[in-house]
Amino acid sequence: MTSQLEYWATIGKAAEENPDLPFSFIKETLLAREEMKEKPKEEYTFG
Repeated sequence: MTSQLEYWATIGKAAEENPDLPFSFIKETLLAREEMKEKPKEEYTFG
């Protein structure tokens, strides 16, 4: 229950701070940030 509350509080805070962003963008951005914390990072090479 606590993790759900934290999840929705984070989304709510992001939505308040960025009212012009759609919910789907906020959600996907937060998910991507969590993935970056969990998965090993690898350098991206352009070109």
